[in-house]
Amino acid sequence: MSDSVLFLFSSNAEALYAQDAVNVVGLPRGALAHFRYDKRWVDPRVWTEIETAQKSEPSWWRKSGPG
Repeated sequence: MSDSVLFLFSSNAEALYAQDAVNVVGLPRGALAHFRYDKRWVDPRVWTEIETAQKSEPSWWRKSGPG
């Protein structure tokens, strides 16, 4: 997926969703933002790429973020 573009969409159905989009646009290059998507809304190839990347990332990377 390194040569691909991944588009993530949000909505303004809730005020927090719209604010999340503004917050992400303002992040510096290389920053991380965590979002949750129901699997049915994401192409299965994306989940495969994520699972593959998680296996090769250092353990501290997987533990970053909420939860």
